[in-house]
Amino acid sequence: MFHPSQDPLGRMGFRLNASKAGDIWARNLSGGDVALGAFNAGGGSPAGVTLLQQGAYCANATGVDNHSSFGYSLGSCALAVGKNKTCSPLGYFYYSEGYNGQCVCARDGCATRKGGATYSSYLLNASAPAAGLDITVDLAAVGKGEGGKSVSVFDIWAGKELEGSPFMGSFVAKNVAHHGTGFFRLKTTDQA
Repeated sequence: MFHPSQDPLGRMGFRLNASKAGDIWARNLSGGDVALGAFNAGGGSPAGVTLLQQGAYCANATGVDNHSSFGYSLGSCALAVGKNKTCSPLGYFYYSEGYNGQCVCARDGCATRKGGATYSSYLLNASAPAAGLDITVDLAAVGKGEGGKSVSVFDIWAGKELEGSPFMGSFVAKNVAHHGTGFFRLKTTDQA
C-alpha cells in the first residue's frame, strides 16, 4: 500500500471546509481511496493547561516578559507563565493566537473576565491531560458513501482502523491535538 503522499495518481488535495476551529482537506488517490487530513487550528489545549473560557481575557493582567509578550504558541506561553514568579503562584493567564501569539499572565484569579475578545483564559494545571478537538467529517462531502455504501476509515498515525469503522454518513476524528492533524485513508466498502 502506498503512503498517500506517494500516490501514483499525483492529484492535489482540496479543502472541504475551513473554520476558526480547523480545516478538513482531502485528496483523491489511485484505486478510488481518499486521503483526508483534519487539522485542529486551535481547539483544546496542550497537557498541563486547562481552558477556562474562550473569547475572554482576565481584566487584571500583565506581560510575561520584557518583549511585549508576543510570538508565543499556547504551549510556550504556558511554560513562560510557569517560569515567571509574578504569574506562577496563581497560574492564570490569557493567550491570543489571533493577536500574534500574545501571552499575558493574570495578577488575580481571573474572576473578572471580559468576553468578546480574541483571547482565551487558561489555568496552569499539572494534572491536566492534553485536550484535543473532535472534528466531524461528512463522507458525502468527500465523495464517499454514495448509495448507502459504508466507508472504512484507517487512521494513518495510529496504524489501524478507527473504532466503529466502517461508517455511513459521517465519522468523528476524535481528540485531534491542539495544532495537530488527524490523517486518514477512506475506502468505500462493498457493504450497502
